Amino acid sequence: MNELQFLFDTYKNTVYEKDMERFLSIFDKDVHVFDMWGQWSYQGLEAWRKMAKDWFGSLGTERVVIDFDEAKATVSGDMGVATATVPLRP
Repeated sequence: MNELQFLFDTYKNTVYEKDMERFLSIFDKDVHVFDMWGQWSYQGLEAWRKMAKDWFGSLGTERVVIDFDEAKATVSGDMGVATATVPLRP
């Protein structure tokens, strides 16, 4: 998983910092995200941008600490796929 560890680290750090532009920088314009929290699927960076804007905006002063379970990454040529479960923890 070392090939894409920076994705998981950047995701965690930028969510905590609520840095939307840096958060979005790790995703391709053709990203397809499956998310069980709100909307099931986001296709394309603009859809994912709207989700991030709404999410970060709803937090106020709250900070979110992300943990990943079952994080996996596969790289083939210039393409990579990363999957993980983000558990809800009190």
